[in-house]
Amino acid sequence: MNTSSQGVAGASSTQEMGIEVSVPKIKILIVDDNHHTRNILRLTFSRLGEYEIFEATQGIEAIAIFNEKIPDIVFLDIMMPEMDGLEVCRLIKATSTNPHCHVILLSAKVSKLDIEEGLNAGADRYLFKPFSPLQLIEIIDEFNQNSPKKTNLSQPVFEANVTSSEGIHYNLLTGFDEERLETLEMMLGSQQQVLQAVKKFIVDTSSMQSDLQTLLARGDFIAASRKLHTLKGCAADLGANEVSTLAHEIEEMIKQNKEGELSPKMKQLSQAWQIVLKTVNTLL
Repeated sequence: MNTSSQGVAGASSTQEMGIEVSVPKIKILIVDDNHHTRNILRLTFSRLGEYEIFEATQGIEAIAIFNEKIPDIVFLDIMMPEMDGLEVCRLIKATSTNPHCHVILLSAKVSKLDIEEGLNAGADRYLFKPFSPLQLIEIIDEFNQNSPKKTNLSQPVFEANVTSSEGIHYNLLTGFDEERLETLEMMLGSQQQVLQAVKKFIVDTSSMQSDLQTLLARGDFIAASRKLHTLKGCAADLGANEVSTLAHEIEEMIKQNKEGELSPKMKQLSQAWQIVLKTVNTLL
């Protein structure tokens, strides 16, 4: 079956036996305060033209969009301000708005207890960050199998890795995980999209190091923790693993009231960040 993005808004158009049939698009709601995660998921699905994408940055906004747009699939971050993903999941699953909505929790937490807590909240899947293209294919397949709203839409298609053909080998990007960047290329469709995401990451977090130092110096640990959480997630999405790990460790130290021990870790974070920054500035 051939598909295209032509036809009425919110629907894809298929042609069978010379008759054009309008098929509803799968509605996807992406809920995450990390804009890099939202960007990756949006680009992955929007390049096919068969999915209607909505986005929210926090729980209250997500519930409002859910009630208005009635999405079929929700990608839902667990750790968000105001209302966390577990509470949003419970509310979605308790409503009669769309009892067949497929909820996928997104989290860097991988313990058995965390997974059980997520599934007990009603989630259909618990997806570890960073996720893979295969997992996204499985999610679309699960939705089509379990939902009475049969779509017959094609699954996301991810091409074989073509890293070297578009100008740069990922192993040259010191401070980044080569396999993660290759996975992103399969998800986003081209190396150009990956490199644009890396550049945007650098721009968006360029002042974060100095901001963190300022916040810690004046004892604003709540604001510092929020910035560390954002940095941790953004870095993990793009494979800047050491930056992500150190941001996580510092965030945990603040939670454990170990502010007096932060200086060495902050120095390590600064060094890891400088490696990433130098690589991007030199090669990109």
